[in-house]
Amino acid sequence: MLARESTRLLRATHKLFLKQGFGIGMDHIAAEAGVSKVTVYNHFTGKEELFTEVVNDALEQALGRTMRAMQERLRTGDGLPA
Repeated sequence: MLARESTRLLRATHKLFLKQGFGIGMDHIAAEAGVSKVTVYNHFTGKEELFTEVVNDALEQALGRTMRAMQERLRTGDGLPA
């Protein structure tokens, strides 16, 4: 359940940061995720940590696909110069 709550919090935070910026309150983030404010603080120390995790998650999604594609090309030798 903790992982599910963290995921919901990160998704809600991502959505709200995109719509309203970093000034969004923790109460609003908690409400968007469907959890209490205490639950937010059980998972994250504050908004700065939430922001960092949202950015890390976005980078992992974007760069992770690229890294997996590059690793596959290296593994198969596809596209490597002779």
